[in-house]
Amino acid sequence: MKRKKPDPPEGAADWIVSYGDVMSLLLTFFVMLFSFSTIDAVKWQQIVESLRGRMGVSINTVQQPFNPIKKDKDSSQNKSNLIDSIVERGNPIPLVNSDTEIPSDPEDTKIPPEEIGNTIDEDFGKLYGELMRLITYKSGIWDVDIIRNEESIILRFGNKILFESGIADLDTEAADIIYEIVGVIAEYESVLDKLVIEGNTDNIPINTARYRDNFELSIYRALNVFYFIQQEDLFPAKKIEIKGYGENNPIASNDTEEGRALNRRTDIVIMKAEVKE
Repeated sequence: MKRKKPDPPEGAADWIVSYGDVMSLLLTFFVMLFSFSTIDAVKWQQIVESLRGRMGVSINTVQQPFNPIKKDKDSSQNKSNLIDSIVERGNPIPLVNSDTEIPSDPEDTKIPPEEIGNTIDEDFGKLYGELMRLITYKSGIWDVDIIRNEESIILRFGNKILFESGIADLDTEAADIIYEIVGVIAEYESVLDKLVIEGNTDNIPINTARYRDNFELSIYRALNVFYFIQQEDLFPAKKIEIKGYGENNPIASNDTEEGRALNRRTDIVIMKAEVKE
């Protein structure tokens, strides 16, 4: 008679229990490692933004979120508390890249005067070129001459084109000319020191109900050009000067009609900005 085999023991084998314990521990270990190696994306972005432009450090200094596993053995809870504290206070982290140079003196960041001077000269030359093209294009219509020297550009308007004889009021055509020319000048206002509006006449005496003499007439002509520029908001008033010379600033002889015609004029002198040391 065959012997009856004994019934197997109830429950799992002993090695299964040990194996399960090891697997649980390994899983827990890797979950912990993963929690250390990740960081909340929103919080990291807030940290990066708080660093932007602070302490002289470029945003490129911070390339990747730091990995706490390589730094220390702090828990993930301590790491999270640190991030929350930084974000809530809005304080930058004083990180300095070894390749980043932080100026020790604000004076080190100033642009050298010679570079500023080169820029002013270049833009002043561009202004002269634009005015020359405009005046050349209108040469058959406008009675305007342009003269350039080292520090200024002179726009010379024959009074016949701006004013009627013995009158200081601008007509519509004259206003259009001033508007177009000063509009070009205004684009280069940053490299200009000032505009000087100069009224001039010949030496033929006048005595009218409105103007006692040529000197007063020249002042009012320059003044009305200024008023028009301000009315149209073309150029800052603080950078405009008014001068009236009357017959005392001739550019030709007053002994001939041709010379007197040249002396009856209004000049706009464009002064280049000076470079401050």
